[in-house]
Amino acid sequence: MSLNKIYMKFRNTYEGEVVTPKGNILIGNGNILPYDLIFGALGSCMFVHFLEIADKKKILFDLATVEVTGDNKKSIPRILKWVNVKFIIQNGKNEKGLQKSIELASKYCSVYQTLSVVAKMSFEIEFV
Repeated sequence: MSLNKIYMKFRNTYEGEVVTPKGNILIGNGNILPYDLIFGALGSCMFVHFLEIADKKKILFDLATVEVTGDNKKSIPRILKWVNVKFIIQNGKNEKGLQKSIELASKYCSVYQTLSVVAKMSFEIEFV
């Protein structure tokens, strides 16, 4: 069993800190907000799986940028309506293989699968 644990410290305002074994993140007013954290978790989860798959297939690229966008419902609770993960790949050597790698990454990424319970999820890849 894998145990993950963080803790959070808050002042008497919405200013605080996420404390993890690897580092800290300032959150709240003027800092990182909850959906920033969720989108960051999604983008990094998708990328690590994408990278593992591309590496296994020996598919090379020079640089990847991951953009995560989404919108939430206006009613309470303001859950996500939709989320899109866009990979921008620079100098990809096998576009078809990289496309398949992102498709598989969406299936293996637990954050993507978790969010898909409440939001319409999509992904895309752009080659530059």
